Amino acid sequence: MSDFIYHYTTIQALACILEKRTIRLTRLDCLNDPDEGAAVTFDNAAKQVYCSSWTSLSHDTIPMWRMYSGFDGVRLGLPAKMFKIHSDIINVSKEPGYPIKFSSLNTKITVTTQNSATGETVHAYLDQLLGPDEIHYKLNTSQTLAVVHANNYGEERDFHNYKKIGLFKAHHWEFENEVRFRLVQNLNTVLPSGIARQVRDDISYAEKAVHIPLKDDILDHAQILLGPNCKDSPNAIIVEALVEKYAPLARISESQIRVAER
Repeated sequence: MSDFIYHYTTIQALACILEKRTIRLTRLDCLNDPDEGAAVTFDNAAKQVYCSSWTSLSHDTIPMWRMYSGFDGVRLGLPAKMFKIHSDIINVSKEPGYPIKFSSLNTKITVTTQNSATGETVHAYLDQLLGPDEIHYKLNTSQTLAVVHANNYGEERDFHNYKKIGLFKAHHWEFENEVRFRLVQNLNTVLPSGIARQVRDDISYAEKAVHIPLKDDILDHAQILLGPNCKDSPNAIIVEALVEKYAPLARISESQIRVAER
């Protein structure tokens, strides 16, 4: 994976990133793939994980412009180590072929945990950041095993592996060459089976998206690529004004793709 990763987005979203100096992470079930976060016997998995999607492809492509920014949008490139974290990124996966990077955020992100069975709500604090990890493309993502049942000293307990949730997508998304960050409360949990079933069936986070602060100087290294129809439109003027105000050291360039407007 390159030191830089890339995010296709609209001019409005770019303005928020530059002004607030944060990146938005969206709950997995709110993304455009309806099978996001699918896991065996873990119905609410996608409602307990947040994600920010990027691509490792250094060259821009027509499908990515069309799907995620429009031809009049932009592609933002940033160093992969973009967030404020406590320590160096480490590899926490022991499975061959599935390296998973982990770090801990400097600031915990507060979300509201909802219990659909009881109606109770409590605050949860998330700081476990996974990624950026390459997505693995499979024929059947619903076979992802994130729950293991075990008997410890006569008590039934369930092991939840949050590291696997949101790491796999169906093979027809492979053109994206996606790498992603995922935010969770815990990498793993071990709970009595009754409580674990409630977590899987009833618990979700109320917020559909959260925002993580960027490193103070990271926008100095930003690479902003104007979309095929952005470079000759008023949007280019807006991007230049945003960069001048919020990220004067960022580099702006133009896509070499040509797309006729109809």
